[in-house]
Amino acid sequence: MENEASGGADQAAIETAIRGFFASVLDLDRVDASDDFFALGGDSLAAENLMIEIERHFRITISVSALVEAATPSRLADVVARLLARNAGSVLLTARSRGAGLPLHCVHGGDGTSTFPARLAERLATDNPIYGLRARGLQDGEVPLATVGDMAELYLSAIRDGVQREGPYLLLGHCGGSIVAYEMARRLMARGETVAGLILIDPETDRRAPYLHATGAALAWRDLKGRERAARLALRLTVSPGVTGERRRRLVHRAISVAVMRYRPQPIGCPTLFICTEARKRPLMHPERGFPALLPRGRFVTLDVAHEKMFVDTIGDVVAAIAGFIEEVGDAPLLKEIPAREPLHPSGAVGAIPA
Repeated sequence: MENEASGGADQAAIETAIRGFFASVLDLDRVDASDDFFALGGDSLAAENLMIEIERHFRITISVSALVEAATPSRLADVVARLLARNAGSVLLTARSRGAGLPLHCVHGGDGTSTFPARLAERLATDNPIYGLRARGLQDGEVPLATVGDMAELYLSAIRDGVQREGPYLLLGHCGGSIVAYEMARRLMARGETVAGLILIDPETDRRAPYLHATGAALAWRDLKGRERAARLALRLTVSPGVTGERRRRLVHRAISVAVMRYRPQPIGCPTLFICTEARKRPLMHPERGFPALLPRGRFVTLDVAHEKMFVDTIGDVVAAIAGFIEEVGDAPLLKEIPAREPLHPSGAVGAIPA
């Protein structure tokens, strides 16, 4: 579903979907827009099942008390539409809001979109809420960030304001977002926060991974190229700030690539699950320039699959590795009760994960 849920056509689609959910949970053949849920025989259990259906479909959560105030499909559609419209610009998205375990915060892939968390929520059996973080720049009026530090700070602020004020934190990143998740973990630990676990899935790199441990002339040359590319990107965004569609996604991808190119990681000591494909194994697992030197508490898993196919052909292996890791590190107690929040609606449809 698109984010412009407040528009007329989308409002009708929302109402139609909710009528279908009413009929499904109440085992009815037909429900009209003005039918009252409780007058149709709905009880507290049916209301809870209705909330689950709404969460799965719209990627938001509303309480049963809201249903008491808006008990017809028409009125409940208004509530859902307002939530979708209000939350459309947020970088924090909800894939699964329920769960007693630590929230799992998933950073976007290389193109900035956050679709993997929704797919993970359908398959991950652990009792963890799951949230996604999309890149800034995908929506009109937004300018992409071009440094890993800026992205990390924006996403940490969104997590603190929307979901979790204190640790322990559980972070995940894939492709270009892996490097951002890495920096988020580093910053949290530098501030004295606990990172229960960090999951990195096939980080973006070139064949030599010089951004990991390059020194001397090689590092200076890399920095110079990175600054030049960042400057060209900023100029393109300034000249044409109203770009949309595929062109905007390409600019966001470019911004993430430039940010990763310029990043210089430092070793971090939190428990880490590192999953990589055979194609990227050589640079990522290099004993001197690769991640083993940066992650003293890392567990490394290699999958014999192409990067663009890992969330299709080996999705079961990826989810199993994530589940096993979470079960080991997820017993750390929360330092403070996580406040209730209205989950947010992800931008874009759930589908295959771009490289």
